[in-house]
Amino acid sequence: MSVAEDLAVAVDPPRLMAACGLPPDPWQEAFLRERPARALLLASRQAGKSTVTAASALHEAVYRPPSTVLLLSPAQRT
Repeated sequence: MSVAEDLAVAVDPPRLMAACGLPPDPWQEAFLRERPARALLLASRQAGKSTVTAASALHEAVYRPPSTVLLLSPAQRT
């Protein structure tokens, strides 16, 4: 990735998904550009909620140092 491309990705988070070979849907672009402090994603199964969340976390970790990025998930104990 060239310096110009890296700068474009730093300024426009949806480009990160596209650079990874995952062109974002319009709602994913809007989510990545809004950068909400908290968000509730109401979408159908397989709509790309986890993908867009991972892209947002990756962008935060790479382009906003020193960032603390935590990904949590409930565990089912048996």
